[in-house]
Amino acid sequence: MSSYCANYYGSINCHNVVNRFGDRCKLCLALKSGASLSDGLLPEDCQRSKGSVVDGARRHHQR
Repeated sequence: MSSYCANYYGSINCHNVVNRFGDRCKLCLALKSGASLSDGLLPEDCQRSKGSVVDGARRHHQR
């Protein structure tokens, strides 16, 4: 499933779609157009870097 580029409404030249919500298209990346996105901004990125939600809850409970 595709989504619009994160900069779709912010750039007059952008008319592209991306595979993952929140990503910018190649044109916007090349032109350095729009806000810079960093890893961990989306909830799914946080889960990938910290393990599963269940593991996180277990670690929190053991403190």
